[in-house]
Formats: sequence, structure tokens, C-alpha cells
Amino acid sequence: MKMWVLSSPGVYRPQGDTYLLEHVLKRSGVCAGLDVLDVGTGTGALAMVAARCGARSVTAVDVSARAVLTAWVNARISATQSPKPQRPRLVPSMISLKDSRARSTFC
Repeated sequence: MKMWVLSSPGVYRPQGDTYLLEHVLKRSGVCAGLDVLDVGTGTGALAMVAARCGARSVTAVDVSARAVLTAWVNARISATQSPKPQRPRLVPSMISLKDSRARSTFC
């Protein structure tokens, strides 16, 4: 099932790889209870999937301010549509992976 997200010019929009990872995350339960780091979040699609799949926390990062803004808007829209509201925390710059608490990382 393809997810709907707002996309902005110059921001990576969900494609085949996104839908494959969405399917795997939903079926495997790999995010449940973990801190998740979504590197290069683009529209934030996978960060929102992780949040809906029970991640304890989700940090979505991107070097593009436009991508971070797009992901933030999508998280706000997603929160209004979710029976269990949970929004990814969005960070507008790259962070050191070695400093992250995340046990699941998407790149």
C-alpha cells in the first residue's frame, strides 16, 4: 500500500525503495520499542512508518532545510490521521551516528 505524503521540489519523494522498506518495517516489527534514526529523511515517509510501527522515538535528519520542513509538515498531517498520534522529532542537520542512541538506522 503506497503512503501519501506531501512532497516539495528538490526533496526525495517516496519511490519503490521507500515502499519496500515500508512493507518490511510493517511486517517485521523491527522498530517496536527502539530509538530509530532516519538519515536523509526526505519527505519523512519512513520516519512516520517507524513511529506508527511502535518505535520508542524517531529522529529524522536531512541536510536539506526544505526536506526537514517537508518532513515536519508530513509528520503534522500524519499525527492528525493516526489513532495513536506520534510525530518524529526532526533535526535540520546531520548528526554524528556514533553519538546517536538509535538501534535502528535507515539511510
